Amino acid sequence: MMKRVKKGALLALAALFLAACAPGQAGDSRVLSGTVGGASQPVLSAPAPPLTEDTEEKAPLQCLYYERDLFMAGMAAPCDYQDDRKPVAAIVPHHLLAADMLSGFFALAAQHQYDTVVVLAPSHYPQQCGSYIVTSDRDWRTPFGTVETDTALVDTLLKDGLVAAENNAAALEYDHGGAGLVPYIAHYLPDAKVAVCLVSVQAAEKRMEALRQHLFEYAESGNVLLVASADFSHYQQPEVAAVYDAATQRSIEAFDYDTISAYSSKNVDSPQALTAFLKAVAHFDADLVQLGHSSSPEKIAAGISNPIFEAGITTYFVYAGFLDAADGM
Repeated sequence: MMKRVKKGALLALAALFLAACAPGQAGDSRVLSGTVGGASQPVLSAPAPPLTEDTEEKAPLQCLYYERDLFMAGMAAPCDYQDDRKPVAAIVPHHLLAADMLSGFFALAAQHQYDTVVVLAPSHYPQQCGSYIVTSDRDWRTPFGTVETDTALVDTLLKDGLVAAENNAAALEYDHGGAGLVPYIAHYLPDAKVAVCLVSVQAAEKRMEALRQHLFEYAESGNVLLVASADFSHYQQPEVAAVYDAATQRSIEAFDYDTISAYSSKNVDSPQALTAFLKAVAHFDADLVQLGHSSSPEKIAAGISNPIFEAGITTYFVYAGFLDAADGM
């Protein structure tokens, strides 16, 4: 059910994604101590990123996390999100079990035209990154064709000393937070370019403010959709996750940036991406709407009784900021 907030087959694949797409779970190669979302937690230490097989200097990045069965299942039965207005910003999951939610949002966005889709995602493997903000000027090779990267925007970010973004193709390709969404953009918005950025939970607000300023200025001069990629409560049992989600929902709908900035992965895995989404909604005076709320047990057979949830579940929100027709960009 959509909530309006006025502001001015797949069991094996499920196990695979629960293990591979959520840092710190069983099956990881090794775990290091680190700081995530303001709290000391395990941080996945992944093997070295596999470079694309194409050795050309500007070889397109590959969508390493694309799973056809999951994608097609979501496309066949997408969440029924309804709004005639144009989304200017959104927050969606990157846990690919939520394929129905991803298809639901991008099908809604596909009713409109965009020149560029900007994806802000958490950096799940910070040890592979040389900066707190990482992007790449390479295009993406997807099952639906090549998606061009908006190099004009990426170059702007790379040249700003305060943003201090790193051009790191291997890290971007290897992180599902951004890479997992690119096939959806390719399928539903085939004419759009992309600009994917990974953002560390340690990225300072001053740096994030500079990043947001570039993104908002670029959006004002073009036809841009900002997509924050974030999963919400992690590694909690359903009754505990519900408490965290209720608190997170209140802070989202109150635009409570201070509270959000202190969140750990018990609430959301990227306070920075969530804040960027909300500040975009505020900047463009958009209407904040909750489109969906769900959790990983709702996406697979046997639900919470499935043993893969012994370590806890992952929860998802989909929100969007909509512009009235008269406010179009």
